[in-house]
Amino acid sequence: MSFLFNHIPNDDEGKLFIKQLRKYINRDLVRGVRARGRGSRKEHGNAYGISQKYAERLHIYFDYQEENESIENIDLAYKTKRKLEKITQSLNFVSRHQYLYSMINEEIESLKTLIDMQSKYKDQDWFHFSAPWGMRSKIKGLEGLLELIEDPFDD
Repeated sequence: MSFLFNHIPNDDEGKLFIKQLRKYINRDLVRGVRARGRGSRKEHGNAYGISQKYAERLHIYFDYQEENESIENIDLAYKTKRKLEKITQSLNFVSRHQYLYSMINEEIESLKTLIDMQSKYKDQDWFHFSAPWGMRSKIKGLEGLLELIEDPFDD
């Protein structure tokens, strides 16, 4: 549902315009044409609108045939746009997810390399300050995180 015509005066000329529009509209594309009242709602309106009887002007709304996939079907275009936005959000999430997964794996491999180097260079003074138990603890924590997020490319 969308409106293409707004601020149509609520007078004889405006009503004739609506009548002719309904008569000549492409029914293969448009299922319904509705006029809704607009104007001050202080006396005769409510939160949802105003009766045509009291309206200052009218807006015309079109209800499109859902099965018509024409480019003119604005409702279908909006629905398609919303679907594409959701797909884009999902792809962005998966991309960030995959990047995070890779970063965690790289960190685990770096820590394992440091542990291997620690046993290889245990006699070197510059390497005594590293704590292999702390690195192993960090690896366990990162592996636990990997279990939570799972591999995005694992079927």
